[in-house]
Formats: sequence, C-alpha cells, structure tokens
Amino acid sequence: FVPGLAERLFPQRPREDPLLLDALRTPLAAGLDTQAERSARERQRLRIAVGAATTRVVLSYPRADVIQGRPRVISFYGLD
Repeated sequence: FVPGLAERLFPQRPREDPLLLDALRTPLAAGLDTQAERSARERQRLRIAVGAATTRVVLSYPRADVIQGRPRVISFYGLD
C-alpha cells in the first residue's frame, strides 16, 4: 500500500535550501544532498515500494484538498 500519490504531495516540488544553495553544496563534497539528488531518491523510494509488492500494489491519493476546498488529482507517478 503506497499512500499519498497526489499532485503536489508526491513528488513534492524540489526546493533548494535557502541557507546553503546547491551551487555552494557541491564543491564542499560533504555528502550534502542537492535538489536533483533528493528528487532521484524520492523516485527510487517509490520504485522500491512498488517493486516490493508480491501479488499486487495499491496506490492511493486523497480525493479532495480540504484546506483549499478543491479536488485533488493523482500524481503523474501514479499515472505511470
């Protein structure tokens, strides 16, 4: 069971850390993740969750955004 595959929930929009920008993180070589690495790790986690299923996988998403009062749509990852 993989919950939360809704637009803007998964994957979340990658955000750069405002205190240490990616351009400054890379030369440090201190093992600090950049936006691209965080995005790739999130996709990998979904692949692992789906690949771990033995008979079937259930992907879910909330049908409504309660705060904004509008319907939610499934993430493009869920459509793939």
